[in-house]
Amino acid sequence: MTADLFQQLLANPDFLKRESIQSVTPIETIETHISYVILTETWAYKIKKTLRLPFLDFSTVALRKYYCQQELRLNQRLAPQMYRSVLPIKKQQNYLFVGEGEGHAMDYALKMRRMDNALEMDKMLLAGKVQNSHITGLAQQIADFHRMATVVRPNYSVTYYQNLFNSIGEWRTYFEHHLGEAFGTIIQRAIAASDQYLTGHIDLLRQRSEQGLVRDVHGDLHSKNIFLTTPPTVFDCIEFDEKLRQIDLLNEVAFLSMDLDFWHQEPLAQLFYEAYMNYLSTAGTEDVENINLFTYFKLYRASVRAKVLGLQAQETTWSPLLKSEVKRYLHLMERYLSQL
Repeated sequence: MTADLFQQLLANPDFLKRESIQSVTPIETIETHISYVILTETWAYKIKKTLRLPFLDFSTVALRKYYCQQELRLNQRLAPQMYRSVLPIKKQQNYLFVGEGEGHAMDYALKMRRMDNALEMDKMLLAGKVQNSHITGLAQQIADFHRMATVVRPNYSVTYYQNLFNSIGEWRTYFEHHLGEAFGTIIQRAIAASDQYLTGHIDLLRQRSEQGLVRDVHGDLHSKNIFLTTPPTVFDCIEFDEKLRQIDLLNEVAFLSMDLDFWHQEPLAQLFYEAYMNYLSTAGTEDVENINLFTYFKLYRASVRAKVLGLQAQETTWSPLLKSEVKRYLHLMERYLSQL
């Protein structure tokens, strides 16, 4: 949906009438890099922006409908209570509305149950409210999910995986300019180390694939995508590029472990890793453990988060908080380099 059409939708005071929404509190809206979100007291409606980027294509109504349906299907694996349906956004006379009825479908929205923001894992980490029981429960849920996830057999290429990691190099000059030359040096060292590691370990990655350890999983497993409900609600998996979602199980687990390191919660990171390995072994899945590869994947995941925050800075501004967080991810990369 374009920005103009989104404003046209909001201009209709009854745009949720077909959904029988009668909110006593004002409706909220959130804009992200790739979507608009409308929040009511009970529900959230996510609408994909009309755009094409190097890593996704939402440029047509047909594509946006398809990826809404994919997002619903994939996220119902871990959060069926949250992800409910895909609804048309229709035009009748001069008004747009969400829901079924007469009119031409102009776009589509993903309907989700609104969750309690106080239970967002990143907020609970910041407040020091995450308990060991939260972590072990989450580890069991992810292990069970991984055990049942579809096995995939990608063609392993050193060049593909080097390019995947080395895209952080596109940010070197930008980060040096805003953060200092030392952070560009970290990126340079990380790229060299990644190239060397992948060249020496591509056979290991192929072997793990042959063992069934590459599966169709979540792809974006970090604390901003988790509500610590009972059981935990893990949401917002990657729907727009299956290669980023069909990954080694250690790659998936490394993302959350790195995130816990970022929050200076190393004991929780270790607990999550150990509990996950224990639950996965109990479930009869092959032994996935490989400490050196796990460290490499944490290095890669820290670079991913740095790039995501770099995109935010380009779209907005370099706030003190944003600078601090990017520096912390780059320092984490430096730490993992020393362990690799």
